[in-house]
Amino acid sequence: MATHMEDTKDPKSAQELPAKDEEHYVASEDVLKGAPQATDDEHAMTLLEGLRLVAAVLKRYGKLQHMGEYEIPASLQAGVSNGVSAGQIIGLLLNGILADWLGYRIVMLARAWYNVGVLVYGQLDPKSGFFYGGAMAIGLVWAYFRLPETKNRTFAEINILFENNVAARDFKKKKVNLNTQTVVDKE
Repeated sequence: MATHMEDTKDPKSAQELPAKDEEHYVASEDVLKGAPQATDDEHAMTLLEGLRLVAAVLKRYGKLQHMGEYEIPASLQAGVSNGVSAGQIIGLLLNGILADWLGYRIVMLARAWYNVGVLVYGQLDPKSGFFYGGAMAIGLVWAYFRLPETKNRTFAEINILFENNVAARDFKKKKVNLNTQTVVDKE
């Protein structure tokens, strides 16, 4: 059972009281029913309202210190920090593997289409949707014309292609000789 540090009139003499953790006993259906309202409220929240919530988060998840202030425990801080780092590393690893298998151009285009799908799904409010949608459309056109196709190319070949000022869209049409470091058209 979860225990929480509860305030008394003197915060330095807080006692640990066993309490039922309400989040632990919530059914998954109840969480899903409240999700749309929570996201609407979160999107409407301003920066100052978010900063006011810091004290509530510290009180909910923190431990009362000797000076009478709440502080998030180091174990929870480390867990959140390491979780974020692990997510970034896994994302980079998957991106690298997919880029080697499929080429950077396909991976970037797939990511751009994913962003368009998120926009269409309605995660953004209508006002900012036009801005982000336009930015994604411009990015999609840029990715198509400016990102080189690197599938089945070594780093040395890519460097030689760039050194010879080969346009990104012509990478597929060129063959690189690593011995002479020259670029010729494919037959």
